Amino acid sequence: MPIGGFSGGAVPVEPVVDLLHTGFEFALRLSMPIMAVVMLILLAIGFGAKTMPQLNVMTVGFALKILAGIGSLAAVAMVLDAEIADELLRVLDLIFEWASNPLEAGDG
Repeated sequence: MPIGGFSGGAVPVEPVVDLLHTGFEFALRLSMPIMAVVMLILLAIGFGAKTMPQLNVMTVGFALKILAGIGSLAAVAMVLDAEIADELLRVLDLIFEWASNPLEAGDG
């Protein structure tokens, strides 16, 4: 890009908002199942701690939450694999389109 070639009219507001929206959506879609699994494990550990107070919840709980979190992350990543790849290609096309002619892409 030449010096002075980037003007205020070339700010890609719509593509940036679209990219932020997509990133936020994928973050929620990836994290919600993991958070649900970890919450269910916490509930189960809580019930176990109330019924068996002699069980050390801290030592069992940490390892169980880590294993469940990693396992659910792997499962969710496999399910969302194709969608993430499609969206990544769409985002790269959008960026390349804007980089090739920023004045036209910023207008609409």
